[in-house]
Amino acid sequence: PTASPAALAPRAPACASAPGMSGDADEAARYARLQIARWKSTVGEVEALLGNCMHVDEKLEELSRRCRGPEGSGKSDLESGQEAFVRSRMQMAAAAAASAGGGAAPPRGAGRPRRAGGRG
Repeated sequence: PTASPAALAPRAPACASAPGMSGDADEAARYARLQIARWKSTVGEVEALLGNCMHVDEKLEELSRRCRGPEGSGKSDLESGQEAFVRSRMQMAAAAAASAGGGAAPPRGAGRPRRAGGRG
């Protein structure tokens, strides 16, 4: 069986003024100061970890809110950004086709056979 923490702690003498007992009292006081220093260090580390966790939680909530988008729009920032990117690419292709003097430009990769197992 394991001993309880109270059983492991050095005991202070009943009377610190008794002859030959001041060494034990000094030892107990030194042990208590050492334990207090350890506990303060541990508390500081735990507080730092909790602070970091709270900061990360706030960032995750913000990212989650951004992905959901505003209420009622039904689109997230990512979806809106992708749509804007596709629209700009379509406008650039139309502008390039108009400046080349031809009709609508064929889609990219049109007329090329697809490679097996690769992109394109």
